[in-house]
Amino acid sequence: MFNHQHRTHAFVLHIVHDTARIVYLERAAAVCSRAFNYVKDPITLATFFYRFSKMSREDRGHDPTVSLASEGEEALFRELPRTYPSTAAGLDNPVPISMLEHAVTRGWPIYAMNIYAQWTDAKSTSKSLRDDLPFVSHRCLVGRPDYMSRSLTGRGTRGFVAYDLTETRVVYVKDSWRAVSENIHSEYDIYQRLYRKIIPGILDDSRIYLTVRSGGDVRGPPERNDVQVDPAAGVQDTRTQDIPEEEGGSTVPPMRRHHRLVFKEVCAPLEAFQSAQDLVEVLHRAIVAHLYAWKAAGVLHRDISAANILVYKDGHGDLHGILSDWDLSMTEEQLSSQEITQPSRSVRFCI
Repeated sequence: MFNHQHRTHAFVLHIVHDTARIVYLERAAAVCSRAFNYVKDPITLATFFYRFSKMSREDRGHDPTVSLASEGEEALFRELPRTYPSTAAGLDNPVPISMLEHAVTRGWPIYAMNIYAQWTDAKSTSKSLRDDLPFVSHRCLVGRPDYMSRSLTGRGTRGFVAYDLTETRVVYVKDSWRAVSENIHSEYDIYQRLYRKIIPGILDDSRIYLTVRSGGDVRGPPERNDVQVDPAAGVQDTRTQDIPEEEGGSTVPPMRRHHRLVFKEVCAPLEAFQSAQDLVEVLHRAIVAHLYAWKAAGVLHRDISAANILVYKDGHGDLHGILSDWDLSMTEEQLSSQEITQPSRSVRFCI
């Protein structure tokens, strides 16, 4: 449900014989009611259905920033594998046709994602995320995720090859739920730090980091929230962390907040390398990216894997290795601090 639809939460009715439970699901945790006999006590079930029928679409768990694309928008998006490479011949951002074909897989609905955030200039070749950029809304079409997490709770990361209708170009959207804590930086904040600390010549010419076009915490429709007045207006937070301790709230993980990033580059996975020389070159660039991140910006990635090293071929046919997914990284100041970032967390060990 969470991978096929765009949701903040969901309600599930679990029935076994004559017993039922009502479950509330979101990215932080799941809350389950006590079991009740709906045959002997039909009022409880009837009350739930009645109240659910009176809920708005947003209250039922649908993301208010996402809606089904119109027929015209869907037709445009599904034609991209055939039309976009020819119309984008002059762009310095080629897109693998196979990734466009995956995005328009039959059976997957096409959605329109309204991203209200600060956007950088599409024509700029430099990496910069200025705080004084105005908030504007871009309408982006997405289909089947290029990547999606299989976990119900947690970050719930999904990646989309998207078509920005505002600028008529293909971009890449990363959608996730970040942990909220005074001791945790968002991935958008980490990219800001990388861009500000690393020498511009190295940052812009080497192609070892993704170019963030827009991003930050997801906000509601601009007509409902004045972000210029209240920077925290309209953010989407989980709720289960507010469960009273006597009801089991002490075991609930930290609050999570909906977070999106829009990247200029649409990259292929590491497995797309064509030769051993390509593989070595891509891995070398990923190592260099982390070297600069630590030496110049004081950022430790902490989650390097084959899935987080991407292959990008530019408009000139040159191959680049990009180190991505900085959402679990920590700064030098955080590493030297003794403060706990996430009080409740599972960790995997190799034994």
